[in-house]
Amino acid sequence: MLFLCSLVLNCAQMAMAWSYHSFAYGYSISLPEDWVHVPEEVLSAQLHRLPDIGGVRGRVDVAFQAKRDNTIDFPFIIVEVFPYSQFGYPRQVDDREIRQIVRNSTGLDPSNPFVPETRVVEGGGEAEVIAGGLHFDAEGRNFVWSSTSSMEGVGLIRARQWGFFGKDALVQVTLFEKGKGSDRLRDMAEAIAGSFKFEIGKEYQPAFTIGDAMKMLRQMVASPNLGIVVTLLCVVTAV
Repeated sequence: MLFLCSLVLNCAQMAMAWSYHSFAYGYSISLPEDWVHVPEEVLSAQLHRLPDIGGVRGRVDVAFQAKRDNTIDFPFIIVEVFPYSQFGYPRQVDDREIRQIVRNSTGLDPSNPFVPETRVVEGGGEAEVIAGGLHFDAEGRNFVWSSTSSMEGVGLIRARQWGFFGKDALVQVTLFEKGKGSDRLRDMAEAIAGSFKFEIGKEYQPAFTIGDAMKMLRQMVASPNLGIVVTLLCVVTAV
């Protein structure tokens, strides 16, 4: 039991070794100990080398990788920010618009997600079935999807992308791998994405609707207490 507890704690420490906080866009994520922040000057100089899987490039805020040198090499993670104004919305998007943005970004329908089968011929001439699809969390206003593409001079690239809708922007965290990829890397990236959170005031803020007001009223009537009674009396008196 002690060994298992120690193993779990060590794994947790590896997955949550250090945190990155974006003051510009109001979010934070945690990174493994052996992954580093790509210096801004390196990222700016090699931005043109980054694959683009969605057809639209956001503002690349930061990149992370395991190697400590002056280049970006696979595997790596980039974080892109898409202000809603980039999609033509001057304010926080609603749930219908979120679905449309997900559809445009992934090419898949959130209302009917599916897993298409794509056969890709790699270097050895062997055909491999690759599963790629979309999982959309309507309540949490986030999504994850996977895809494959081919990059000149590199070959087959696999991408796994998480998207998070906040108050002002969509933030996407993408893992890029070369070749067949690695379950270990995908598990690590999933842990990184699972640590993602917006700071207070930057998270999505659902609109207060008439339905919400009716629900609150029903709850108040069903379980009244002194505070609610006093509040109602004050409201009635004010009216």
